[in-house]
Amino acid sequence: NKPGILNLAIYNDAEAYNRSVKGEGRSEGGFFSGIDSFIELKESHKFVINVPEGIYAIALFIDANKNMKIDKNFLGIPKEQYGFSNNVIGLLGEPKFDKAFIEINDNKKTVILLR
Repeated sequence: NKPGILNLAIYNDAEAYNRSVKGEGRSEGGFFSGIDSFIELKESHKFVINVPEGIYAIALFIDANKNMKIDKNFLGIPKEQYGFSNNVIGLLGEPKFDKAFIEINDNKKTVILLR
């Protein structure tokens, strides 16, 4: 609903992913790739990212106020748009790697809906 900075990370390590989505920062231990790019307001955006075959989880958010973190309300619910691979939602927190991972092989495509 607002333009902002896209923060997208691709993880091939469950521990690094789980640490990062809990807000403990990006980790060298499994952080595969990242994009920080300004996003204009439009219906959809397409990114092509080439990664080797394997199992990955994607986490992203749109940083509308450009403070380089996802802002949350007093209940801990994000105030900025976010999404995860498999379009999973965590119960009382962020989804774990085992729910968010996707298997990449050949020309796999994935769509992530923002909340």
